[in-house]
Amino acid sequence: MVTRFLGKFLKIYIVVFLAFAIVATIVSLTYNPSPLFMKVIFLALALISFVGLSILAVKLFEKSRVLFFTLLIVVSAGACIGWGLFANTMPVSDYAILMKAGKDIANGSFVSGFFKEDYFYMYNYQIGYAAFLGFFMWISDNSLLVLKAIEIILISASALLVFGIMKKLSGEIEACVAAVIYAAFIPTILGSSIINNQHLSAFLMLLGVYFILKMKLPYIALGAAFIALMNVARPVGIIIFVAVVVFFLGHMIKTRKIIVFLRNCGVFAAVFLILIVGMDALMINMRFTPSAISKPNLPYYKFVKGLGDSGGSIFGNTALDSNKTEVYFDLKIDNFNYDAYNTQSIEYLKHRITDVGTMGPYIYRKMFAFLGEPDHQYTFALTESQQASPISKDLVNVGQIQYLLLLFLALYSVFRQFKSSDNRFILVLIALATFLSVYVVIEVQTRYRYECYLLLMLLAANSLGGYIKMRMK
Repeated sequence: MVTRFLGKFLKIYIVVFLAFAIVATIVSLTYNPSPLFMKVIFLALALISFVGLSILAVKLFEKSRVLFFTLLIVVSAGACIGWGLFANTMPVSDYAILMKAGKDIANGSFVSGFFKEDYFYMYNYQIGYAAFLGFFMWISDNSLLVLKAIEIILISASALLVFGIMKKLSGEIEACVAAVIYAAFIPTILGSSIINNQHLSAFLMLLGVYFILKMKLPYIALGAAFIALMNVARPVGIIIFVAVVVFFLGHMIKTRKIIVFLRNCGVFAAVFLILIVGMDALMINMRFTPSAISKPNLPYYKFVKGLGDSGGSIFGNTALDSNKTEVYFDLKIDNFNYDAYNTQSIEYLKHRITDVGTMGPYIYRKMFAFLGEPDHQYTFALTESQQASPISKDLVNVGQIQYLLLLFLALYSVFRQFKSSDNRFILVLIALATFLSVYVVIEVQTRYRYECYLLLMLLAANSLGGYIKMRMK
């Protein structure tokens, strides 16, 4: 009874978010200046990329699994390579700073983590990913091409993990559909030429979820290790950590096996924490940072950005560039006294939270933009002149309609689960609900939807795959 009630509440919660996102996306598309006939073409291309390719993929899979997986990797990698040749992306903004840090780490000259006015002291949680870049720059003699190849490998390998997870959750036909949706999803392709911790983070998240779904102790430990490494690469692994704990709790309520819950949760938490502490110690011992990277020096900054209607500054400052951001100028006022700034941030947040009259509309506008506007990751991949080219604009438009289709298919999938009391996707729903809830209160950009895309793809493949399976009978 309890699990049924909680399951329905969770699904209603997801339905509200998805419906909100659909409305926001449709409104965003109405502002698209493209003529109607072009919008029809964009819709047709989006449908072909999802439905048409999915049907072909299922038929191919039934004839030859080896050929299916070969083509899946070739198409996924080929699309990224083709985009990379077109974009010829050079690191910009925060990505350029991370690349420089990686090069400094490779050369043994990285000191930015020790100076309070520097980027990597302010955002010390970025040091983990910088160290990852530094390792590969060290073994490749600072080759940008090698780093871009690693991005493509991570993205292509993620297609296989999407297949594996979906096969476990639903079946082989649905798994084929999920993998194809992932490989054909344009926002992912447009971001593939960027040296970006989201690709590594998503790959590690998928690995973690894949092993945890096996629900056996050794695999749970392995899944915890990957999710811990995900958090080191990008500090959203803690969101998946919370989702998994809630998943274990729901399983315990359903089965009433408290010992199994304590064992699974204990092993999961222990491995996660050991890896986090171990990586902290490694970063300190390698002289990349004076303190733990898992403990941010600015613990409230993301909330100031997420709940403040002032561009992330508690004093109304504006950023000069990616190094001298609004928080840099805020800290400068306090002579880079982090304790004083953090105390002021708490007071600022208290004021914002209690100002219900402005907070409510602000959260609405923020989430409407976050869930509805086109993914702007491509702006980091292209120059301004490239962004203005017809092919770039058309790809962004098709990608936005793909995203809308993803939302509709995911919504239909959740509705189907209402009718059948299907709880196979409960971890996916918990993870999606956790991500969306966290983004209500922290900084958002449309490119931060990346992990949510993967979860939506699993839900969407359940409904589209079910339709294809029914039509093939």
